[in-house]
Amino acid sequence: MKINNIKIIFMHQIKVNKLRLLFLLPGFMIIILMFILPTIVDYQSIQVNNYSELLSLYRQQNPLLDNNNLIIIMLTDIKLLNYLLVMSFIIPMFLTIDFIVKEKEERTIENLFSLPITDFEILLGKILVSLITTIIIIWFFYFSTLIVSYYYNYRFLLSHLFSLKWLFSIFILIPVISYFINIVAITISCLVNKYQTSQFVATLVLSPFMVFFVLISNGTLIFYNRYLIFLFVFTLITSIVFSKISIKLFNRERMLVRF
Repeated sequence: MKINNIKIIFMHQIKVNKLRLLFLLPGFMIIILMFILPTIVDYQSIQVNNYSELLSLYRQQNPLLDNNNLIIIMLTDIKLLNYLLVMSFIIPMFLTIDFIVKEKEERTIENLFSLPITDFEILLGKILVSLITTIIIIWFFYFSTLIVSYYYNYRFLLSHLFSLKWLFSIFILIPVISYFINIVAITISCLVNKYQTSQFVATLVLSPFMVFFVLISNGTLIFYNRYLIFLFVFTLITSIVFSKISIKLFNRERMLVRF
């Protein structure tokens, strides 16, 4: 694997998707600041009674905090992690899903195949564009939440969001999940020849995974270390499997003949 080859594909994909990236990054950031982020501190919008059992667990872990502060920590865990996971799915659905199929439709993939670059380097270079975009938006969301917490003088929440669990989730777990979604999306893009078809298939394939991740993150994921480790190991292994599948399906000769 040559870093320079991956850089060539990376820059090629940025050039192809320049307009989408220019709209996607600031667009998502504006949506986060105007619509999503305020709901993180809108703690009256959730019925706390639905989480009474989980709240008791938080109380056992943080006996020195009063009930109101525990509720704020619990609801932040639930809402923030759910939003981050959903974005990890949505961004690749907008971006990665057409990385291969678009080039097949526009017949520019022949030029790509003529380069002395391996299949893995092509796939990795393309995935990195969407992966880096996703991580930038997620980290923007996370650090914006820290700023809002500081603004509302929630010092206890700041220390909670700087805990090892949250740092592991933001800087290790979420990027691995994002890579998994991107590799699944680009695998689908290799198999179909129409953008609309790729969107439909991706929705069918990725929706169960999104439901699984969101359900398991509904407050309990951040609370239990074993859930975090389980999800990380599961996603890492699944990502490796899908990477191997994607490379096998990325057959240059078959694509040129079929499409």
